[in-house]
Amino acid sequence: MFFPAFSGLIPEVVPGDQLQPANAMIRVGTNVANILGAAVAGILVTTAGAGWALLGDALTFLLSAGLLAGVRTSRQPRVANTSIVRDLLHGWREFAARQWVWVAVCQFAFVNACFTGCFLVLGPIVASRSLGGAPAWALIITLQSIGLVIGSFLGLRISPRHPIRVGVFLTSSLIPPSLLIAAAAPAWIIGLFALVPGVCIDLFGIWWYTALQTQIPPESLSRVSSYDALGSFALGPIGLAVVGPIAATVGIVQTLVGAAVLVAMSCALALSSPQVRNLNAAAVG
Repeated sequence: MFFPAFSGLIPEVVPGDQLQPANAMIRVGTNVANILGAAVAGILVTTAGAGWALLGDALTFLLSAGLLAGVRTSRQPRVANTSIVRDLLHGWREFAARQWVWVAVCQFAFVNACFTGCFLVLGPIVASRSLGGAPAWALIITLQSIGLVIGSFLGLRISPRHPIRVGVFLTSSLIPPSLLIAAAAPAWIIGLFALVPGVCIDLFGIWWYTALQTQIPPESLSRVSSYDALGSFALGPIGLAVVGPIAATVGIVQTLVGAAVLVAMSCALALSSPQVRNLNAAAVG
Protein backbone atom coordinates (compact mmCIF):
# COMPACT_ATOMS: atom_id res chain seq x y z
CA MET A 1 0.00 0.00 0.00
CA PHE A 2 2.86 2.39 0.81
CA PHE A 3 4.80 1.97 -2.43
CA PRO A 4 2.19 3.22 -4.98
CA ALA A 5 0.93 5.95 -2.64
CA PHE A 6 4.46 7.24 -2.05
CA SER A 7 5.27 7.09 -5.78
CA GLY A 8 2.28 9.29 -6.54
CA LEU A 9 3.17 11.74 -3.77
CA ILE A 10 6.63 12.72 -5.06
CA PRO A 11 5.50 14.77 -8.11
CA GLU A 12 3.08 16.69 -5.88
CA VAL A 13 5.86 18.03 -3.67
CA VAL A 14 8.85 18.19 -6.05
CA PRO A 15 9.18 20.39 -9.18
CA GLY A 16 9.35 18.46 -12.45
CA ASP A 17 12.97 19.34 -13.19
CA GLN A 18 14.01 18.06 -9.74
CA LEU A 19 12.29 14.66 -9.84
CA GLN A 20 15.39 12.61 -10.68
CA PRO A 21 17.55 14.21 -7.96
CA ALA A 22 14.68 13.76 -5.51
CA ASN A 23 14.33 10.08 -6.40
CA ALA A 24 18.09 9.67 -6.09
CA MET A 25 18.12 11.28 -2.64
CA ILE A 26 15.29 8.97 -1.55
CA ARG A 27 17.40 6.01 -2.64
CA VAL A 28 20.45 7.43 -0.85
CA GLY A 29 18.48 7.66 2.37
CA THR A 30 16.95 4.22 1.93
CA ASN A 31 20.22 2.44 1.18
CA VAL A 32 22.21 4.18 3.90
CA ALA A 33 19.42 3.47 6.39
CA ASN A 34 19.40 -0.21 5.39
CA ILE A 35 23.10 -0.51 6.14
CA LEU A 36 23.01 1.51 9.36
CA GLY A 37 19.77 -0.16 10.43
CA ALA A 38 21.36 -3.60 10.28
CA ALA A 39 24.25 -2.38 12.45
CA VAL A 40 21.97 -0.68 14.98
CA ALA A 41 19.72 -3.75 15.11
CA GLY A 42 22.71 -5.95 15.89
CA ILE A 43 23.71 -3.65 18.75
CA LEU A 44 20.16 -3.50 20.15
CA VAL A 45 19.68 -7.27 19.96
CA THR A 46 22.94 -7.97 21.79
CA THR A 47 22.49 -5.26 24.44
CA ALA A 48 18.74 -4.90 25.04
CA GLY A 49 17.30 -8.03 23.44
CA ALA A 50 15.37 -8.89 20.28
CA GLY A 51 12.03 -7.77 21.70
CA TRP A 52 13.23 -4.22 22.40
CA ALA A 53 14.85 -4.10 18.97
CA LEU A 54 11.52 -4.99 17.34
CA LEU A 55 9.74 -2.37 19.45
CA GLY A 56 12.25 0.24 18.30
CA ASP A 57 11.66 -0.83 14.73
CA ALA A 58 7.90 -0.38 15.15
CA LEU A 59 8.41 3.10 16.57
CA THR A 60 10.40 4.14 13.51
CA PHE A 61 7.40 3.26 11.32
CA LEU A 62 5.17 5.43 13.51
CA LEU A 63 7.70 8.25 13.22
CA SER A 64 7.74 7.86 9.43
CA ALA A 65 3.94 7.95 9.26
CA GLY A 66 3.86 11.08 11.39
CA LEU A 67 6.40 12.85 9.19
CA LEU A 68 4.51 11.94 6.01
CA ALA A 69 1.21 13.02 7.53
CA GLY A 70 2.65 16.50 7.88
CA VAL A 71 3.52 16.81 4.19
CA ARG A 72 1.44 19.42 2.36
CA THR A 73 0.97 18.94 -1.38
CA SER A 74 0.47 21.58 -4.03
CA ARG A 75 -2.74 20.06 -5.36
CA GLN A 76 -6.11 19.54 -3.71
CA PRO A 77 -6.89 15.87 -3.01
CA ARG A 78 -9.10 14.20 -5.57
CA VAL A 79 -12.64 13.56 -4.40
CA ALA A 80 -13.41 9.87 -4.71
CA ASN A 81 -16.47 9.55 -6.91
CA THR A 82 -15.85 6.20 -8.57
CA SER A 83 -15.79 2.61 -7.39
CA ILE A 84 -12.66 0.62 -6.63
CA VAL A 85 -13.39 -1.58 -9.64
CA ARG A 86 -13.50 1.43 -11.96
CA ASP A 87 -10.28 2.75 -10.47
CA LEU A 88 -8.62 -0.63 -11.01
CA LEU A 89 -9.79 -0.73 -14.61
CA HIS A 90 -8.62 2.84 -15.18
CA GLY A 91 -5.19 1.99 -13.78
CA TRP A 92 -4.97 -1.13 -15.93
CA ARG A 93 -5.82 0.80 -19.09
CA GLU A 94 -3.11 3.36 -18.32
CA PHE A 95 -0.64 0.58 -17.54
CA ALA A 96 -1.42 -1.52 -20.62
CA ALA A 97 -1.53 1.48 -22.97
CA ARG A 98 2.23 2.06 -22.57
CA GLN A 99 4.29 -0.74 -24.01
CA TRP A 100 7.48 0.43 -22.35
CA VAL A 101 5.83 0.13 -18.95
CA TRP A 102 4.41 -3.37 -19.11
CA VAL A 103 7.35 -4.79 -21.07
CA ALA A 104 9.85 -3.50 -18.49
CA VAL A 105 7.66 -4.74 -15.63
CA CYS A 106 7.42 -8.23 -17.18
CA GLN A 107 11.16 -8.27 -17.71
CA PHE A 108 11.91 -7.28 -14.15
CA ALA A 109 9.46 -9.90 -12.87
CA PHE A 110 11.60 -12.64 -14.44
CA VAL A 111 14.84 -10.98 -13.36
CA ASN A 112 13.57 -10.64 -9.81
CA ALA A 113 12.43 -14.27 -9.66
CA CYS A 114 15.72 -15.61 -11.02
CA PHE A 115 18.07 -13.38 -9.09
CA THR A 116 16.38 -13.43 -5.69
CA GLY A 117 15.85 -17.18 -5.82
CA CYS A 118 19.39 -18.01 -6.86
CA PHE A 119 21.26 -15.26 -5.03
CA LEU A 120 19.39 -15.45 -1.72
CA VAL A 121 18.86 -19.22 -1.56
CA LEU A 122 21.62 -20.90 -3.53
CA GLY A 123 24.28 -18.27 -2.86
CA PRO A 124 24.51 -18.97 0.88
CA ILE A 125 24.59 -22.72 0.20
CA VAL A 126 27.54 -22.37 -2.16
CA ALA A 127 29.23 -20.01 0.30
CA SER A 128 28.81 -22.53 3.10
CA ARG A 129 30.14 -25.42 1.03
CA SER A 130 32.90 -23.83 -1.03
CA LEU A 131 33.64 -20.19 -0.15
CA GLY A 132 34.34 -20.22 3.58
CA GLY A 133 30.92 -19.87 5.13
CA ALA A 134 29.20 -16.85 6.64
CA PRO A 135 32.17 -14.42 6.49
CA ALA A 136 32.49 -14.93 2.74
CA TRP A 137 28.78 -14.38 2.17
CA ALA A 138 28.79 -11.32 4.43
CA LEU A 139 31.57 -9.85 2.27
CA ILE A 140 29.52 -10.44 -0.89
CA ILE A 141 26.35 -8.90 0.57
CA THR A 142 28.29 -5.94 1.96
CA LEU A 143 29.85 -5.15 -1.41
CA GLN A 144 26.44 -5.41 -3.08
CA SER A 145 25.03 -2.95 -0.53
CA ILE A 146 27.92 -0.56 -1.17
CA GLY A 147 27.03 -0.77 -4.88
CA LEU A 148 23.47 0.31 -4.10
CA VAL A 149 24.73 3.37 -2.25
CA ILE A 150 27.12 4.26 -5.08
CA GLY A 151 24.28 3.91 -7.59
CA SER A 152 22.12 6.28 -5.54
CA PHE A 153 24.76 9.00 -5.60
CA LEU A 154 25.44 8.47 -9.31
CA GLY A 155 21.72 8.88 -9.92
CA LEU A 156 22.07 12.49 -8.81
CA ARG A 157 24.21 13.20 -11.86
CA ILE A 158 23.69 10.60 -14.59
CA SER A 159 20.64 11.11 -16.81
CA PRO A 160 20.72 9.14 -20.09
CA ARG A 161 18.72 10.25 -23.09
CA HIS A 162 16.98 6.85 -23.26
CA PRO A 163 16.70 5.81 -19.60
CA ILE A 164 14.57 2.68 -20.02
CA ARG A 165 16.79 1.29 -22.78
CA VAL A 166 19.93 1.83 -20.71
CA GLY A 167 18.26 0.56 -17.54
CA VAL A 168 17.02 -2.66 -19.14
CA PHE A 169 20.47 -3.27 -20.59
CA LEU A 170 22.05 -2.74 -17.16
CA THR A 171 19.99 -5.59 -15.72
CA SER A 172 22.34 -7.89 -17.61
CA SER A 173 24.89 -7.04 -14.90
CA LEU A 174 23.06 -9.59 -12.74
CA ILE A 175 24.35 -12.43 -14.92
CA PRO A 176 28.06 -12.54 -13.90
CA PRO A 177 27.43 -12.98 -10.13
CA SER A 178 25.24 -16.04 -10.77
CA LEU A 179 27.85 -17.58 -13.06
CA LEU A 180 30.66 -16.82 -10.59
CA ILE A 181 28.71 -18.38 -7.73
CA ALA A 182 28.13 -21.43 -9.92
CA ALA A 183 31.88 -21.63 -10.52
CA ALA A 184 32.57 -21.17 -6.78
CA ALA A 185 34.93 -18.29 -7.58
CA PRO A 186 36.72 -16.57 -4.66
CA ALA A 187 34.36 -14.56 -2.50
CA TRP A 188 36.08 -11.22 -3.16
CA ILE A 189 35.68 -11.69 -6.93
CA ILE A 190 31.99 -12.55 -6.55
CA GLY A 191 31.63 -9.53 -4.25
CA LEU A 192 33.16 -7.15 -6.77
CA PHE A 193 30.81 -8.42 -9.47
CA ALA A 194 27.89 -8.17 -7.01
CA LEU A 195 28.81 -4.52 -6.42
CA VAL A 196 28.26 -3.72 -10.13
CA PRO A 197 24.60 -4.84 -10.30
CA GLY A 198 24.03 -3.00 -7.03
CA VAL A 199 25.06 0.20 -8.82
CA CYS A 200 23.15 -0.67 -11.99
CA ILE A 201 19.87 -1.73 -10.40
CA ASP A 202 19.74 1.36 -8.20
CA LEU A 203 20.37 3.61 -11.20
CA PHE A 204 17.62 1.85 -13.14
CA GLY A 205 15.25 2.28 -10.21
CA ILE A 206 15.87 6.03 -10.09
CA TRP A 207 15.39 6.40 -13.85
CA TRP A 208 12.30 4.18 -13.74
CA TYR A 209 10.51 6.14 -11.04
CA THR A 210 11.39 9.41 -12.76
CA ALA A 211 10.06 8.11 -16.09
CA LEU A 212 6.77 7.04 -14.50
CA GLN A 213 6.39 10.36 -12.72
CA THR A 214 7.00 12.37 -15.89
CA GLN A 215 5.17 10.17 -18.39
CA ILE A 216 2.05 9.07 -16.47
CA PRO A 217 -0.79 11.55 -15.75
CA PRO A 218 -0.76 12.54 -12.05
CA GLU A 219 -4.24 11.17 -11.40
CA SER A 220 -3.17 7.75 -12.74
CA LEU A 221 0.36 7.52 -11.35
CA SER A 222 -0.35 5.67 -8.12
CA ARG A 223 -2.64 3.22 -9.91
CA VAL A 224 0.00 2.45 -12.52
CA SER A 225 2.58 2.15 -9.74
CA SER A 226 0.33 -0.43 -8.09
CA TYR A 227 0.43 -2.63 -11.18
CA ASP A 228 4.16 -1.96 -11.43
CA ALA A 229 4.72 -3.21 -7.88
CA LEU A 230 2.45 -6.21 -8.38
CA GLY A 231 4.08 -7.26 -11.65
CA SER A 232 7.67 -6.54 -10.66
CA PHE A 233 7.56 -8.52 -7.43
CA ALA A 234 4.84 -11.12 -8.10
CA LEU A 235 7.30 -13.78 -9.27
CA GLY A 236 9.79 -13.12 -6.47
CA PRO A 237 8.14 -15.45 -3.93
CA ILE A 238 7.68 -18.05 -6.68
CA GLY A 239 11.39 -17.90 -7.44
CA LEU A 240 12.23 -18.38 -3.77
CA ALA A 241 9.81 -21.31 -3.55
CA VAL A 242 10.87 -23.25 -6.65
CA VAL A 243 14.63 -22.69 -6.73
CA GLY A 244 15.25 -25.27 -4.00
CA PRO A 245 13.34 -28.14 -5.65
CA ILE A 246 14.81 -27.26 -9.05
CA ALA A 247 18.36 -27.24 -7.67
CA ALA A 248 17.72 -30.53 -5.88
CA THR A 249 16.58 -32.05 -9.16
CA VAL A 250 19.05 -30.70 -11.73
CA GLY A 251 21.86 -29.44 -9.52
CA ILE A 252 22.91 -26.10 -8.06
CA VAL A 253 25.36 -25.23 -10.83
CA GLN A 254 22.84 -26.00 -13.57
CA THR A 255 20.16 -23.94 -11.81
CA LEU A 256 22.44 -20.92 -11.47
CA VAL A 257 23.48 -21.12 -15.12
CA GLY A 258 19.86 -21.56 -16.21
CA ALA A 259 18.83 -18.49 -14.21
CA ALA A 260 21.58 -16.45 -15.87
CA VAL A 261 20.33 -17.56 -19.28
CA LEU A 262 16.75 -16.57 -18.41
CA VAL A 263 17.92 -13.13 -17.29
CA ALA A 264 19.81 -12.67 -20.58
CA MET A 265 16.76 -13.77 -22.60
CA SER A 266 14.40 -11.44 -20.72
CA CYS A 267 16.80 -8.54 -21.26
CA ALA A 268 17.03 -9.26 -25.00
CA LEU A 269 13.25 -9.60 -25.36
CA ALA A 270 12.60 -6.34 -23.50
CA LEU A 271 15.09 -4.49 -25.70
CA SER A 272 13.22 -5.74 -28.77
CA SER A 273 10.38 -3.36 -27.86
CA PRO A 274 10.63 -0.08 -29.83
CA GLN A 275 9.16 1.92 -26.95
CA VAL A 276 11.68 0.49 -24.49
CA ARG A 277 14.54 1.39 -26.81
CA ASN A 278 13.31 4.81 -27.88
CA LEU A 279 11.54 6.41 -24.93
CA ASN A 280 13.14 9.81 -24.56
CA ALA A 281 13.72 11.25 -21.12
CA ALA A 282 12.57 14.63 -22.39
CA ALA A 283 9.33 13.31 -23.90
CA VAL A 284 6.02 14.28 -22.35
CA GLY A 285 3.22 11.78 -21.80
